[in-house]
Amino acid sequence: MTDIDALLREAANEFDMDIYEVHRLAIIFAIFEIDPLKKHGGVYVFGQKIKLNGFGFLHSVPPSDAICDLRFAWKVASENNETARLFLRELRGKDRLDAEDVRLWLEVLNNQRAWCNFWSIRHPISQKRRDEFKLEAEVYEKLLGRVEERARLEFRQ
Repeated sequence: MTDIDALLREAANEFDMDIYEVHRLAIIFAIFEIDPLKKHGGVYVFGQKIKLNGFGFLHSVPPSDAICDLRFAWKVASENNETARLFLRELRGKDRLDAEDVRLWLEVLNNQRAWCNFWSIRHPISQKRRDEFKLEAEVYEKLLGRVEERARLEFRQ
């Protein structure tokens, strides 16, 4: 038995709790400790997704002040990044984009911007990393404007 196992077992015995419940509570406590945000809003439950044709799904981004598992948020954001990468690779291979392609591209860009905004507040490592996410969100904002403008010119009737 490791020291950590012994500590968890001791806490479980002390509070007459299941060791797995103590472990879950320890993770929650650690997440709150590393979270740079100290005043939170409501609990966020991951689940809502946006279907992205044959590329999978984009998960909705929690509000910046939501109580959520930052480990799981990072996992979901990483999945969204991979889905976005595959989608953009497919778009690059097309000679011409149709209105649905542009609509989905805007969904992807909005999702990426929203994740950057979220991590610009909630990234637990450093202020420097949060600032990098803020700059990245600004880049996505500019790109969104360019794509929207190009779409207006391309698809006006």
